[in-house]
Amino acid sequence: MENMEKGCLAMAELLSALQNKSLVRIHDPRSAALIFESTSYYLILDWLNSDGSAALTDFAHALCLYNLQALGINCHENKIQGYIDQVLNELSREKTLKNSGNNGSTPLFAAEERGRG
Repeated sequence: MENMEKGCLAMAELLSALQNKSLVRIHDPRSAALIFESTSYYLILDWLNSDGSAALTDFAHALCLYNLQALGINCHENKIQGYIDQVLNELSREKTLKNSGNNGSTPLFAAEERGRG
């Protein structure tokens, strides 16, 4: 629970900074952070309790659109799906490279690689 609280505090600080720059339209950064974090948490929890017929990534588009709209950020649905597809393809490529024994580190995973000692 402590990690969740730290995550919400960090998210509230980020949302406050974005609000100060008029990049998001929210009433209260702390409430928005709690709601924003909760959508992912409960979506994953629901998926874990489901029959497993759908992949978790199948919910990415709806989750992204919902949260962007809740933050008052204008977005184009087709672009969101394109970004999701791009990330999933990159993750798949990275997994393939790692399974083949080739490190193939990319900027997307650079922080992860630095954390290994």
